[in-house]
Amino acid sequence: MKGETVSRAIFSRYPQLKRVFGDVLLVLLGFLLAMGWDMYRSHNELRERKMSVLSLVQEDLLANETICTQNLYLLQVEEQGLKEEEPRYLQGPLGKLRTDFWNVFAFSTPRSMQVNMKMTKDLRELSFEIGWLNELIDSRERFRTSALPHVDNGTGGNWLATYDRYIRDRTKTSLSIIKRIQAQMNEESE
Repeated sequence: MKGETVSRAIFSRYPQLKRVFGDVLLVLLGFLLAMGWDMYRSHNELRERKMSVLSLVQEDLLANETICTQNLYLLQVEEQGLKEEEPRYLQGPLGKLRTDFWNVFAFSTPRSMQVNMKMTKDLRELSFEIGWLNELIDSRERFRTSALPHVDNGTGGNWLATYDRYIRDRTKTSLSIIKRIQAQMNEESE
């Protein structure tokens, strides 16, 4: 009661103080509302950016999964043809895998996603594997085009089969990493 009478006495004696106090409260309320809106907008922008990065990375992973599957099929057909000593079964160039996903992830990742170190580590490992795999595919293609005349006598076919074995192993490793990352991304997007 005594506190009420003191404030009433002060405001009745100085009416402009009541107006100033009310203005200060309105400014403070406006400031708090602006902060809340900025936090809300920032949170939504971060979520949209995160979903955009995940979508771009997911597209590259799906494309790589398809290319790996096609390459494994081509290698299987070629291996069968080499066993039967039928050089007409030599396949054309294998598809090279995409590596842009790592750049998108590394340079566009919001902080909230960088906490998931397992996904970051797996994406980095996949980028490394794909780099090796693309080098093997390039090397195999150079060998394939230069060894084509030697396949009939068996020497080129043996070396080509060796290339194919290495590529098949790397492709299977890449596919398993892709599956692991896709599972993590599904958890991340939920």
